Amino acid sequence: IVLITEQGQALRFPETDIRAMGRQAAGVIAIRLRKNDRLVGMEV
Repeated sequence: IVLITEQGQALRFPETDIRAMGRQAAGVIAIRLRKNDRLVGMEV
């Protein structure tokens, strides 16, 4: 999985690093964005 932000931050990791969501799961935080930044691209 590759995540890219508007300010040029990029993060790459294998999809096996993400746990499968269980019944009471709230999701996974894949990247913490800096102030005034936003996600502009994602590829699996």
